[in-house]
Amino acid sequence: MRDGWYFLQGKESIGPISLKALAENIRTTKNPADALVWHHTLNEWTPAGKVTALSKFFPKAARVPNDIPRENDKTALLLAGIIALITAGTITTVVYGNSASGIGYVFGQFVGAAFLASLLGIAWRNSPRYVAGVVTVAAMTIIVSNWNGVVRVFEMKTAVKSLEGVRDPTGIGAVAQKNPSNVMLQLINAATTFGQETLDRSEILFNGIEPTSLAGNSNFATLSKAELIGLSKDLKTASSRASAALLQYFELLKQERIKFQEFAINYKLGDEMTRDLLSGVDRRHKTTGDFTKRMIQARIDLYQSIDGYLSILIAQSGRYSVLQNGQVQFSDPSALARYNTAQKQVEKNVARITELEKEGVAINESLHDRREKILSGETSR
Repeated sequence: MRDGWYFLQGKESIGPISLKALAENIRTTKNPADALVWHHTLNEWTPAGKVTALSKFFPKAARVPNDIPRENDKTALLLAGIIALITAGTITTVVYGNSASGIGYVFGQFVGAAFLASLLGIAWRNSPRYVAGVVTVAAMTIIVSNWNGVVRVFEMKTAVKSLEGVRDPTGIGAVAQKNPSNVMLQLINAATTFGQETLDRSEILFNGIEPTSLAGNSNFATLSKAELIGLSKDLKTASSRASAALLQYFELLKQERIKFQEFAINYKLGDEMTRDLLSGVDRRHKTTGDFTKRMIQARIDLYQSIDGYLSILIAQSGRYSVLQNGQVQFSDPSALARYNTAQKQVEKNVARITELEKEGVAINESLHDRREKILSGETSR
């Protein structure tokens, strides 16, 4: 097998020559392993690199294990880790205020992004820079997914500065109109406008509950029977209006929430910020809604207790007298007992409304303080 070898030079067949001479000739070509050779032991012209007899003339280069990290690969991994730490730290501080939930959310994002990146890059898993690449991609994913949050934080800082000394709805609206690209400023203006609209409509709604005849502090015992019957009718009307007003009030809250949803869609706030926004709206509505429900029920209880008080006077009409000190004297002792019980119930319900009015003042102050903190930049959530 040492003789009788041929090789192609262009279209010309050179040979027969020895195996050693063959090797020396094809070694001078541009690609020795691709040179076509023939021998009677071969079925056809064959690339020299595939001929076993020639393998000793074309030794393979020693393979360097790719699992041995090089210094620059270690540097790449270190830099990727630093980038990831800085990115995660900045996002949790700027966007989430280092809250436990924010840190957990960013960590979850990083783990999820790293897992997905490792799957997408599995073909290069043997590369010494595979881990560095996965960490870097995960860090970049965190930046991209939280970019809107970062922008909103800086917009909020700008909004706070623009609203220094401005708190009335008209002034806030004017500042927002001058800065149409600042989404956070538009949100503050929308919240102010929507809240004021709900408040104004609520006041109209609740001010229309009591008929005008119930205004003032009349000494009911001095009224005629016809006047007492008229007041009783008006009290029943007030109770009915109060129940209807409560339902209409909750409808106002519902419409206000819808306005916030539409705002979030129009300004493309994103899922996370929209959830935060609506969660804040829902908390406020729950606080004011629960209070309003208790206040309306207290007013209904008062109307009904006064009506019960009047029903005794109507039933005893002509059989009682009013003394100079304002006390009522009944000819029937049992009527006097019922009258005193009814009067105490009225006083109890009046005291209940007084307590609720104080609670309402405290709730309004709390909501005002919360709004002031947002406008002054102390909190954004």
